Order: sequence, then structure tokens, then C-alpha cells
Amino acid sequence: MKLSDVAQKLGCRLEGSPEIEIRGVAGIEHAEAGQITFLANRRYFPLLRRHAPRRFLSKKELRWIDMRPCPPLPALRSSNPYLAFAHALELFYQPPRYAPGIHPTAIIAKSARIGEGAHIGPYCYVDEDVEIGRNAMLHSFVTIYRGAMIGDDFFSHAHAVVREFCRLGIV
Repeated sequence: MKLSDVAQKLGCRLEGSPEIEIRGVAGIEHAEAGQITFLANRRYFPLLRRHAPRRFLSKKELRWIDMRPCPPLPALRSSNPYLAFAHALELFYQPPRYAPGIHPTAIIAKSARIGEGAHIGPYCYVDEDVEIGRNAMLHSFVTIYRGAMIGDDFFSHAHAVVREFCRLGIV
């Protein structure tokens, strides 16, 4: 994705070449060419010297320091770089995909309705009259109690519990 596209999606002001290709994000000490990093505190300026060239998100009010002999660095300026960086992570993060299906150790009540594409992991328990939406993902040992209704694209980590008659993601 071009740096100009990243700037637009994050609502940042772009300084530098808009044509630079960005393929990810990383911490300032680990960023490589083609990755965005993060700078919001002056005490981390010395890291720029050691780890340049990088593209980075920075507060609007932070000023450039003397970076000689480094060339000027492209930057995305934001009044809230912490939030902008979190959104940048979302732009490039690809969540793991899980195969649809119900693990043989899961216990599913006969009256439960499981949506298309759902993944029910090992040792999950789905009680009576539960509705689980499409593409839901239940990791191992998840418990969904009686009458709960869960919307599409739900994601639960191991040992999560949804109590009786709760509604999640249902409008």
C-alpha cells in the first residue's frame, strides 16, 4: 500500500514521498524499509539516528531534529499518534483463519443453532437454545450457556464464558 494511502486511511498529514510502498508496521528498534514505526516522545529521537531510514507516525507538535547525515524521513503526522498507530496495526494485521466445523470433543445441545462457517474448538460447551452466528470462532474450553444469542463473526479465546440469555452482537 502506498504511504499516501496509509496517510489517508489514518487521517494523518503526510510529509515526504507519497509513493513509498508500505507493507507493515514495527517497533522503532525493529522497523525495516517498507514499515511504519512510531515516535511520540522526544527521548526516542536518538533511536531514529540508529534506525533510519524509516517512515513513522509522530505527534503534530514534534519538530525534526538535526538528522545529518541522514536524509529527511517521510512522516505521518497525527494529533493522536497512539491511536493512529493502533489503526495502522489494523490495516496490516491478518488474523488467523480457522477451518469451519465442530471439534469432536465439543458438546453441542440438540436445540443449539450454529451459523455457517463457525469454528467450535476442543472441549467447548454450547447449551440449549443457544444461537451462534455465521463465522463465529470459539477457541477451546469456551462455554455458552442456555439461551445466549451471539451474532456473526464472534471471536472468543480459550475459557471464555457467555452467561445465560446474554446477547452479543445482536441488534
